[in-house]
Amino acid sequence: MRYAFAKDCITPKLGTRLAGFNRTIPVQGVLDDLFLQVLLIEDKNQQQFLLISGDIIGFESSFVKKMRRFVNKKYPQVSESAVCFNATHTHGGPATIYFVEAIGAYDKSYMNFLEKKLKLLIEEVISAKMKNAEISGGNGQCELSVNRRLPT
Repeated sequence: MRYAFAKDCITPKLGTRLAGFNRTIPVQGVLDDLFLQVLLIEDKNQQQFLLISGDIIGFESSFVKKMRRFVNKKYPQVSESAVCFNATHTHGGPATIYFVEAIGAYDKSYMNFLEKKLKLLIEEVISAKMKNAEISGGNGQCELSVNRRLPT
């Protein structure tokens, strides 16, 4: 297996309104930056898989479809079904999915910024020199964020 990886900062500008929790006060400072990361994995048959992860509240489905089409059109070796999106679901960034307006209006200017960053990162990993890697997995149990409504 081989891989390539790239990431870039996507922290919004000061004054940007944040998503969720009925936030009315725009961002006034930054404790930790937000990042957009792209991982390209290629198997022994040269099939490629693209994992896109963003420190945002979520990826709007229309944005996902648009970016999958972009990837497949520009890089036909990566099928649309091999492009996966993950959001960390942070409330420390702009509204990137459509909400009830009271908890965060969809931020079109930030989404334009995010799209440009993502396209550059995708180009970077596709054109990067791939590195060799091995993948492994495991499982375990975590008592953090459990469903407390069900009896244990």
